[in-house]
Amino acid sequence: MGGGGKGGGGPSIDPKLAQQAYDNAYKNSSSGGQWAYSGAPDYEQYARQVFSAGTQDYQLKKQLKQMSQSFALPEIPQPEGPSYEEQLAEQQRIQGTQNRDTLFSKYMDAASAATDYVNGEIKREQANAKLLGIDYNISDEQKKTRINNYFATLWGEGQQSQLEALMNKWGNPEGFTGFDIVRGDASAYKKAKEGKETTVGKTKGIKPVLLSDEDTLGTKSILGG
Repeated sequence: MGGGGKGGGGPSIDPKLAQQAYDNAYKNSSSGGQWAYSGAPDYEQYARQVFSAGTQDYQLKKQLKQMSQSFALPEIPQPEGPSYEEQLAEQQRIQGTQNRDTLFSKYMDAASAATDYVNGEIKREQANAKLLGIDYNISDEQKKTRINNYFATLWGEGQQSQLEALMNKWGNPEGFTGFDIVRGDASAYKKAKEGKETTVGKTKGIKPVLLSDEDTLGTKSILGG
C-alpha cells in the first residue's frame, strides 16, 4: 500500500525560519551588501527571492540621493545685521558730523566776512592818508588783530566752544588745518554788535556794519590826526 506516514513527505518548513531568511537577505541587499547566505539550505530559496529586489531598491535610493544633491542649492551664510546699539551709534555719528560741518561752515563764513571788512576798512584808510599826504603803515600783526577783533562781533564764544566740542568728539572737518582767525576783543569796534550765540542750524551771524571814515578804528592813530 501507499507509503504515507511521517517519512513519506518533503521537508517540513518552519515559517518563522523562512521569514528570517527573507528579512536578513533583504536587509543585506537593500543596504548595498553582497550576496551571502549561511543559514539552513532549505531556506536559501527565500533569501534568493528577495536579494535581487533589495539590491534594486538600494540602487534606486542611491540614484535619488545623487539627484537631490545635484539639485540642492548651497547654503549661503547670511551676514548678521548691525545691532540696535550699533545702529544708534551710527545715527549719532552721522548727526554729530553734520552738526560739526554746519557749524564749521558758519565759522568760515564769519572769518571771511571779518577779513573782507577789515581789508575794505584799511583800503579806505590808505586812501584818506594819501589825500592828506600822510604815510600809512600797518603791520601784518596789526591787521590780524583787527580781523580777530571784528570776527568776535560775528562769531560768539559759545559757538566756538560748541564747534571745538563737536570736533573733539567726531574729528576735524575735511580740509581743516587750524583756526587761522580767532575771537579777539569785540569791544574794539564801538558800533559793532557782539556776535549772537545760537545753536547749530539756527545761527545766522551778524552782517558787517560798515563804519564811516570818521569812526574807523585806529584812523586817528594811523593818520596822526
